Amino acid sequence: MWYREGTITFTQGSNTLVGAGTAWNVTANGVLPGMIVIGPDNKLYEIKRVTSDTNIVLSEPYTGETQSEVPCRIITTYEGDLTQFSARFTALMSRMSADSKSIRSWLTALDEVTIEREDGTEVTVKPLMQIVNEHNENVEWYKNNTDAIDAAGDKAREAAASAAAAAKSANAAGEKASQASQSASAAASSQSAASASATAAKKSETNAAASQKSAATSASTATTKASEAATSARDAAASKEAAKS
Repeated sequence: MWYREGTITFTQGSNTLVGAGTAWNVTANGVLPGMIVIGPDNKLYEIKRVTSDTNIVLSEPYTGETQSEVPCRIITTYEGDLTQFSARFTALMSRMSADSKSIRSWLTALDEVTIEREDGTEVTVKPLMQIVNEHNENVEWYKNNTDAIDAAGDKAREAAASAAAAAKSANAAGEKASQASQSASAAASSQSAASASATAAKKSETNAAASQKSAATSASTATTKASEAATSARDAAASKEAAKS
């Protein structure tokens, strides 16, 4: 079996390998002392010890040219070899032991507990006792404030009803205002029409007075003409009588 995750930097004359994106120190991966690293010079190098996820010490220095970002190639076991099985089984048991310890700590601790995730990262959580106590406190608070909560709910419903009534009143007031505006507009139109009618009536009155005056003048003229006609008739009669004599 092989371990191929990440890349390696090989330095000529150095027995230390530096990895990138590697997890060599995870026991379950089987990268253990005695395993074989294949170098970029195609030579085999024995692992002396694993110091971290990104550092390995070889039994002898690397003899090839310095190279970086070389794909990781580590032989971790051979067919029929129990080393890999032993490593994985040991890692599994270690993980189970660590998980069991974390769970016991979480169940019994009074302060926050740090638990390691599967990927090696850590998360800090509240202990069970604190969670239970906080829950009980919340339940007790709710019991002690049930009346206040119910009263607040009633007040909220009343406020909502009042708001709805106010909105309805506002709508009605808006409609009344619109009607009043229309009535004012109609009154203004009527006033304008009345003013126009009054102007027309005054003009008719003026015209009637002018006509009356004109009629009086015509009557006076007619009277004068009649008088003149009567005078002419008398003169004509006198002339006729004079002619007979």
